[in-house]
Amino acid sequence: MADASHVVVFAVRQPLTESDVDRHVARTSEIQGVPVESLAGFKQMMMSSLMPPQAGFDIHHWAELQAYIALGNFMTSAAMLGIDTCPMEGIVPARYDDLLGLPQEGYGTVVVCVAGYRTADDKHAARPKVRFRPEEVVRRV
Repeated sequence: MADASHVVVFAVRQPLTESDVDRHVARTSEIQGVPVESLAGFKQMMMSSLMPPQAGFDIHHWAELQAYIALGNFMTSAAMLGIDTCPMEGIVPARYDDLLGLPQEGYGTVVVCVAGYRTADDKHAARPKVRFRPEEVVRRV
């Protein structure tokens, strides 16, 4: 981690609020070029699902899973550009939160990913990757 050129911290809003939904609706309006008012049904659908969350639905866990989707896209995009990445769990999120001042901004760390270019003398880079056989982990239904 100390040698990585970039450390990306994936964080989520804590807690999600109606103003977060409003920001998303406003951004959708801006990007899609439609009036905010035309997205009232979209906003209502999100609000009924998220605020308050339905019984048994852990909205924070859902938000964390969304961060993992972003992590996967980040790693795939980096790989396509020839940039190495390594996701890191086993971290102490509160330390990252404190270091970056995330609680004051309403966010909390979920996962970290380092990115950069490997050194030319990385002896492990040329070693074959070890993966389970596809038939052991993929089932056709």
